[in-house]
This record gives sequence, structure tokens and C-alpha cells, in this order.
Amino acid sequence: MNKPLLLALLGFIAICRVSFGAVEVVDKIHVVMSQNSCLIHDVQIIEPATIGSPSFFSLQSAQKALGNPEHINRQPRVWDYVWQSLGIHLQKGTREPLVDNLFKLQIFFEDTNWKVEGTSSGAFPGSVCVEGIEVSSGTKLQSIRPQLEKAGFKITGEIATKGEITIFFSAPSLLVNRIEQWCP
Repeated sequence: MNKPLLLALLGFIAICRVSFGAVEVVDKIHVVMSQNSCLIHDVQIIEPATIGSPSFFSLQSAQKALGNPEHINRQPRVWDYVWQSLGIHLQKGTREPLVDNLFKLQIFFEDTNWKVEGTSSGAFPGSVCVEGIEVSSGTKLQSIRPQLEKAGFKITGEIATKGEITIFFSAPSLLVNRIEQWCP
């Protein structure tokens, strides 16, 4: 075999291994959520509150954990920073009292189509530890109901709520659909 062809083949294999390694990292994404904290890849994305002002999500910290958003949906009242390949959205207010503050995190487990043509939510490829309860794609309400109730979640129909965290389940299967966390 000639040397240039062998080098090209080895280079191609190395590129493929690096590419597949990146996919493996995305598959292992893990989020840890509690009432005043949200860690993505061990990066805290909620800014600490200062005296006289509440805490909000930090775009800079989210970018450190996830990279730059894949796109930004600009609506009249909200800008939605979207990591579609990860099913993660951060919303920023454009009107008082939320002007320029990232106030809501959404993690979608089902790829949902939006009213805006050609866009969708994306689907989260990892797991979320919510108040000590592991949730991932395919998690059914019935399988975590006792843990949710023990942790203080109020369950009404297809929704489990505790403080600033809400877990939505799709009817009739009651599979987890999305998790939302609001900044207080």
C-alpha cells in the first residue's frame, strides 16, 4: 500500500474517532436541578442573587457548559436561546420586569414542533436529577410518583410542581415531556 494513501486513511480514522467521541459526550449530558441551583456539566448556570435583586440564569455560564446557542427565536415578549440538538431552551424577557433577564430554563424530552415553521424544540439526550430524582427520556410518572410525593412535589393530572420546578408528562402515556425551572 502506498504511504500517502495509508496516511490519509489513518487521518480519516482519527477524525471519525474524534467525531464519535464528541457524540458520546453529548449522550452523557447531565443536569442537576434544585430550587436555587441548576448545574449543567458541573457548571452553575444560575447567578447568585444580590441584595435587592433576584437571581437569574446566566447566558455566559450556559455557554460555558453547552457552547453557543444554535439559534435565537425572537418573539415580541421573549427571546428563546435554543440548543436544539440538546433540547435545551433559555428564555429572556423583553418587557418589564424581566427585561434582559434569563428567567426560565426548559428541557424537552420529546421533539416538539413549534408554530414557527421549520423549528422544533429538540430532544434532550441525557438525564436530569431533579431534587434528587433521576428523570430521563422514557421516564413515566408512575415510576417516580412516590419519589416526587416524598420530595414535596404536588401532582395534578400530568403535571408535578414544587416551587420553581415543574415536570410535564404527556397524556395518555404519562411519559416525561419537559421540565421547566423558573428563577424566583
